Amino acid sequence: MAKRLQAAGVQVAGVGVGTAEEYGWFKDGRYHNNWTGLEFVVSSDWSFLHQGQSSGAGQIALLKDVTGKVKFAAVWMRKETIPETDKPKRLEWEISAKPQQRYWQDFKDYKIRPESVQYKTIRGNPAVSAVADYRGMWGEKDPTGPMTEYMVWICGQNTYVQFFARTAPADLPNLQTRFDEIIETAVIP
Repeated sequence: MAKRLQAAGVQVAGVGVGTAEEYGWFKDGRYHNNWTGLEFVVSSDWSFLHQGQSSGAGQIALLKDVTGKVKFAAVWMRKETIPETDKPKRLEWEISAKPQQRYWQDFKDYKIRPESVQYKTIRGNPAVSAVADYRGMWGEKDPTGPMTEYMVWICGQNTYVQFFARTAPADLPNLQTRFDEIIETAVIP
């Protein structure tokens, strides 16, 4: 993956390997990733679960919604420099590539809502958000029925981040409001 990104002109730094504590820290409601420098505040209705290596030469921080309505929430990050002129194309690519990625991860009938795609700026960084619908995952012992995924990608100066969370469609407005509170605190190097 790193070689393909570098061939496309994207600078990807080496991924560290170590214990969960070496990846970063969580203290007084603030998460910090040592490798990327990403920081964000986790409000009291969320808790920090774990951090570690992830797909795509990245790292991940897992969050838990203490209300129990969010099935999964995470922040994926990679130390990466994307040229300023390439950032809009990269964000567009994420929207177009996500359904294929989710297909390979066994999500059933995964479709991004075209009207949900919103390009924006978050703390001075270009970003895009989108909502997708799906029907659980193949092979689940307890199928979830209809589900919704809310995603926000942000291009920092030297870090690329995706916030994403999954919930039932009826709980999406609540999830977006509460997850956006976390996203808006993100300091992305």
